[in-house]
Amino acid sequence: MHPGYNSKIIVNDVVVVRLKKTVKELSTDRYIELAEKTPKIGTKAVVTSWGVEYYLSCIITSKILPKIEVDIVDKKDYSIKYKYGSEIKDTMVCAYEVTKDVCQGD
Repeated sequence: MHPGYNSKIIVNDVVVVRLKKTVKELSTDRYIELAEKTPKIGTKAVVTSWGVEYYLSCIITSKILPKIEVDIVDKKDYSIKYKYGSEIKDTMVCAYEVTKDVCQGD
């Protein structure tokens, strides 16, 4: 868990898992390198999350890791368009795709 995680203001909401044993890469199981810098606006990205999904007041959890493809977007434009204001922190990256989400809050 990120040492600066804060659930009240949802900052640094990320976890990196280190495995004791190496996992063999297969066509369906591949390694993902951590980014060293923020991707440029317009870059395609994949978002995954095992967070809780809300649908018609039902809580759904998936046995398969949900994923969607999104575009990296400008934080300022996103904040103004969706009225997030100061909720968008400097440590955050904004990504968006119309009508798509893997988890509430992602």
